[in-house]
Amino acid sequence: MSKEILKINDPDEAPAAPAVKEPLQEDAPAEEKKQSFIKQTAEKIRGFFSSIKRPFDLKIRLGFFLLSFVIMEIFVRIADSHTTFFGLGLFRDIFAGAAFGAILFLISFLIPKKGVARGIMIFVFFAMALLCMIQACSRTKFGTYFQISYMFKMAGNAVGSFMRDIIGLALGHIWLLPFTFGPAVLLTIFRKDLIPEEFTRKTKRNKRRKRAYMLRHICLCLVLTLIALILCWVGPDKEFYTYNYTATNSVPRFGILNTVRLEVEYGIFGTPKQKINLDSLKSTAQTTEEGETTENGETLQEETTAAVIRNYPKNVMDIDFDTLIANDTSEIYELMDTYFSNQEPTSQNEYTGLFKGKNLIFLTAEAFSPLCVDKERTPALWRLSHTGFVFENYYQPDFDQSTTGGEFSNMSGLIPMWVNNMPAFLASEYNYMPFALGTIFGDMGYNVTAWHNGIFDYYYRDETHPNMGYYDYKGDGNGLEVTDVWPPSDLEMMENTIGDQIKGYVEDGVPFHSYYMTISGHGGYDFLENHMAVKNRDAIGDGTGYEMVDAYIAANMELEYAMEYLLEELEKAGILDDTVIVMGADHYPYYLTENQDEDYYALAAGIDDEEIHTERHHNTLILWSGCIEDDTKIIDTPCYSCDIVPTLMNLFGIEYDSRLFSGRDIFAPDVEPGKVASNMHVACFNDGCWVTAAGRYDVYRDTFYPAAGFVPDDEEAYVDAMNELVGMRCTFAKYIVEYDYYAHVFQ
Repeated sequence: MSKEILKINDPDEAPAAPAVKEPLQEDAPAEEKKQSFIKQTAEKIRGFFSSIKRPFDLKIRLGFFLLSFVIMEIFVRIADSHTTFFGLGLFRDIFAGAAFGAILFLISFLIPKKGVARGIMIFVFFAMALLCMIQACSRTKFGTYFQISYMFKMAGNAVGSFMRDIIGLALGHIWLLPFTFGPAVLLTIFRKDLIPEEFTRKTKRNKRRKRAYMLRHICLCLVLTLIALILCWVGPDKEFYTYNYTATNSVPRFGILNTVRLEVEYGIFGTPKQKINLDSLKSTAQTTEEGETTENGETLQEETTAAVIRNYPKNVMDIDFDTLIANDTSEIYELMDTYFSNQEPTSQNEYTGLFKGKNLIFLTAEAFSPLCVDKERTPALWRLSHTGFVFENYYQPDFDQSTTGGEFSNMSGLIPMWVNNMPAFLASEYNYMPFALGTIFGDMGYNVTAWHNGIFDYYYRDETHPNMGYYDYKGDGNGLEVTDVWPPSDLEMMENTIGDQIKGYVEDGVPFHSYYMTISGHGGYDFLENHMAVKNRDAIGDGTGYEMVDAYIAANMELEYAMEYLLEELEKAGILDDTVIVMGADHYPYYLTENQDEDYYALAAGIDDEEIHTERHHNTLILWSGCIEDDTKIIDTPCYSCDIVPTLMNLFGIEYDSRLFSGRDIFAPDVEPGKVASNMHVACFNDGCWVTAAGRYDVYRDTFYPAAGFVPDDEEAYVDAMNELVGMRCTFAKYIVEYDYYAHVFQ
């Protein structure tokens, strides 16, 4: 009798009868059919996976870990329409992802309790997937990547206030989900296959195998990590890897994983400092001669020339830098004292003290842009921006910090840099800020107030604004009553606040300074859920042909109505000539760029690809008073938001030191186009772009575009000198906040 027959007749060895799958009844509920289909599909996938895992189980498991994070990195890069896909950054992404996957695989291999190992790995996979999705959405919506620590700090505010936008962003990136969360889901399903119970039998052979596996994996981790680190130091991006690190600078160049590593490293040990030679700081401080002075604008040419002839005094304070340097015990303070002492101050001019003693109403307008201004549709905004001082070459960079960066630059005159993974405004919360507008006007005895019709503690304004001198700050939730709609009404905020300020001045003669952060122009822009857009839809007429742009303009009509009301109340009280109105944006309307196929802002504003990186930030500055309305002056000096505070200091006749700001008084004489000097006018973007009277520089294309009629003698030398000047202004703006420099100077 054969062996096969014996096995069949043996009841213990008899094969089990094959399971008979009963067909689904045609009248079975649909839900039962669906669950059965899902179960069968999962079993087929599991069966396929199990069938191929031996004898290639180790290779498959290792390959899964290596490829998972490479795929995440690559698809975040694909989702970034601002970044070129191919290049050195792609190789950095690949090797960083592979190195991280190899390290995780080794950790899962070494942890003896495989249940614990599986839990840790699943958590890491899902955490990285979530981070990739958040960063990809942030880049699309805001054009920036955010530091992880700051995202955690703002998470509660964002979820509470912008859940609709968050859901919309996630739906817009649903195609990215399989590539970010897919590996985490697979690891969860096949956790016992990918992290199995190995070497449970403690034999000598198993010990040798385990030791050999471990040594090979350690070598693999070391090789991949070494290559990943070397690639970070290769190429022209060292500054963004070290002293000029921000998430926005880092992710496109080094990837998500390297950015996480750098943030943790710099969070513990501090961000590396730029190596600056003290002697070079002294040599770069150039003084302009009278022959190098150019006009601020066509109508100001004679006046500016006269200003040079009159030899106006400099805007400086009595600061003994020599004594400070002699007593400096810190290298960083010696560096800063040397830098600022060698800056050439700007001169006072014919406008010094023009607004002395007048009231000041300052507005940072949410997502304001030239698209909001139309002579027929918005007569108040047109009047304010096209009479008095008219600035044709004004820029409002977004500074990679959204609204909080724009507010900080408007209030402080400093470039808002990231400091220890926090935006400048929040990082300066406990600093001495003597040149903040609220502090300055409060010290002069003004009645100082600040208002915001959004949630009062969003961006931690309830903590930052008092430190800027706005001790009487009210928003939605701590004293300002506004209707509960989104976005709230700027008109309603103005109606509920400005009357008391005007009354106090008229009755008591006490001047006032009121600061407003508006919100009616906030995205998203549609005619379904944006209350201001729906409310004002009929006011925009035929529109532009782009629904998002039309909704944006309609929402900003509420700002127009707020300004109409303000002008009416000032005129009714007879104090139009006694009041100065200043308004600048916080950033361009980046919600209009959220669709990767179309940049609606560029389309509506007529901005072409060649000028996109600078001209999307070209904006409108309002600096107006009834006393200058009939004496309009066109100013084409390149200027930006950091110039507002020093310009107001000069106009109000306030003593200040022009060397201690990132910005410059717009009305101070400029250098001849093509010359470089420390007191020159330049619109600095913290990404490396800049605009001067000579032209504009696009750091992304590494291209200088000369202004009309200007031919540089040595373009390369000019660009190099300007890059150094702009880099120094950004670096020392960061140091002012990071090291509380004003407290050091004014001990």
